Amino acid sequence: SVCIDLGSKSDWRGELDCLPLTQAEVEAVQPLRVVVRMRPIISHEAGDDLTARVMSDGSTVNFRGPSGDRTLRFDAAIDGSQASLFSGSGVKALVHRACEGHTATVFAYGQTGAGKTYSLLGPKECLSQVIDDDVVDQDVIPHCCHELVHVARCAKVCGQGLVPRATQFLFTVMASARDVTTPCSVRASFMEIYNETVFDLLSNTAVKLDVHQRPSPEQGFHVPGLSQVECSGPAALLQVLRQGIQARHTAGHALSRESSRAHAIFTVEMPAKSSGRPGGRLVFADLAGSERIKKSAGAQHMETAHINKSLLMLSNCVSALANSPNCPISATSSMFRNSKLTKVLMESLCGTGYTLVLAAISPAQRHFDETANTLFFAAKCANVTRRVEPKLHPHQREVRELQDTVDALRAELTEAQRVAAAATDSSTEVAVSARAEIQRQRAEIECLRHELEEERQQAAEMQRELDALRTAKSRRTLSGPRSHCSSPASSITPHSSRGGTRKSGNFFFEGRGLSNDASLFMP
Repeated sequence: SVCIDLGSKSDWRGELDCLPLTQAEVEAVQPLRVVVRMRPIISHEAGDDLTARVMSDGSTVNFRGPSGDRTLRFDAAIDGSQASLFSGSGVKALVHRACEGHTATVFAYGQTGAGKTYSLLGPKECLSQVIDDDVVDQDVIPHCCHELVHVARCAKVCGQGLVPRATQFLFTVMASARDVTTPCSVRASFMEIYNETVFDLLSNTAVKLDVHQRPSPEQGFHVPGLSQVECSGPAALLQVLRQGIQARHTAGHALSRESSRAHAIFTVEMPAKSSGRPGGRLVFADLAGSERIKKSAGAQHMETAHINKSLLMLSNCVSALANSPNCPISATSSMFRNSKLTKVLMESLCGTGYTLVLAAISPAQRHFDETANTLFFAAKCANVTRRVEPKLHPHQREVRELQDTVDALRAELTEAQRVAAAATDSSTEVAVSARAEIQRQRAEIECLRHELEEERQQAAEMQRELDALRTAKSRRTLSGPRSHCSSPASSITPHSSRGGTRKSGNFFFEGRGLSNDASLFMP
C-alpha cells in the first residue's frame, strides 16, 4: 500500500526532504540530540497491551509503568515512516556539520528486535537504490512499464533508513558548497566488534584488528589497518555499505529473524579543506541489542555476554559524563578503556563534535523491561553536556591550545591590573583619610597643650598664694613671743662697739643694719 500511495504522487522526491538546510536550521540543532523511535506492533505481538506511546507534540513519550504513567521529553519522538525519521531526527544538520569539518555520529541503541537496524539501514533490497537515478535508455523499456519502474524505485527509496539517505544527502550538500579545489569524493570504512574482537567488513581476509590510542597530541582511539574505500558518488558509497552489511555476523532469534550479533560502525571521512584543516567525519553505529542471557544458549550465550558487557560499559560512561559535565577528556578517558565499543565511541560521546542518539523501543507489554532500560539510557544521554570545537590538525590544535593559554594569561593580567588599580584607589582614599585624621589629632593635641599650659600657670599661681599664706602664718607665729621680751631689752642702755652707734633701737655695723625684725633671725 505504501508503494501505491507514494507512486500515485507526482512529486515523490519532495516527500524525501532532500534539500539542503539553511544556516539557521543547522545552528538550531544541539551538539547532543536524543531521539526516540517507536516501532509499531508486529503480528506476533497482537493483543498485547501498550506500555509506551508517542504524544502528538512529537517530543514526548508516555510510558506506563507499575507505579503509573510517566511522561518523558526528548528532542524528538517519532513513530512514523522512514521519511519522517530522516526529516525529524536532525541527521541532516549533522551531515552539514560533517561537511564543515566536525565529527558527527549517529548511533542506535535498544533491545533486539526494537528496530535499530531497520531505522538505520532499512531493508537490504533498498540499499542499492539511488534517489536521483533515471532510466538510461527509455526505448528499451516500453512506455507502459515506465510507471511500474517509477513506483518500484519510489518504494525502495522510501524504505531506506538514515544511513543510505544521509550518504546521498552528503553528496548533495558537498555539491552545493563545493570548492573548485576540493574533490567531491569521500573515503568509507566499515568494521564490527564481535565478541570484543574488531573485524574489517570491507576486507576479504578475516584479520583481527585492535583498537589503539591515537599518538600525542591527538586524543581518542583508532583502529590501525582498517580498509578505506574511495567513493566519488552516492552509488559507490551505497555499494560499499551493501558489501559491508553482507559480511556482518547475524543469526536468527526469537525476537528477530536476522539479529545483529555484533556492533557495526560505518564511517565516512570527508576530504581536507583547501585551508589545510582536516575534513569532517560522519559515523553511524548500529549497536547490537541487549538480551537476556537465560534466553540464549550455545554460541549465542557468549555473544550475548559480550554484547551486554559492552553495553553496560557504555551506559556507565554515559552516567559518568552526565554526572561530571565539566570534566575534561583526559580525566574521563580511563573509563572508556573497559570495552572496545566505548573506545571507538569515546570521541563521539565526550569529544567536541555532534552526536545523535537514536533510542529504538517497542510498545508491547512483553518488552516492558527492555523498553524501560532503553528509555532510561536515553534520559541519561540527554543529561550529557557537550561542547563543540572544529576539528583541527594536530599542529593547529597545539597552536590553538597555546593561544588559549596566552588568552588566559592575558585575562589574569588584566584582572590583576584591575585589582591593583582598585587597591591604589583604595590606598589613596585611606591616605587622605589618614592625613585628615592626623591633622585632627594634631589640632586636638595643640588644644590639649594650651589647656595644660593654662593648668600649669594656674597651679603655679596657686602655689605662690599657698607659699604667701605659709609665710604670713609663720610670721604671725614668730611675732607673738618677741612682743613679751621687748620691754627689758628696751631698758638696757645701748653702747657703741667698733664704731657702731645706737639709733632708734637698731644696731648698725659698718653700713649693715640688723633690724629687730624676727624674720632676720630665721635660718
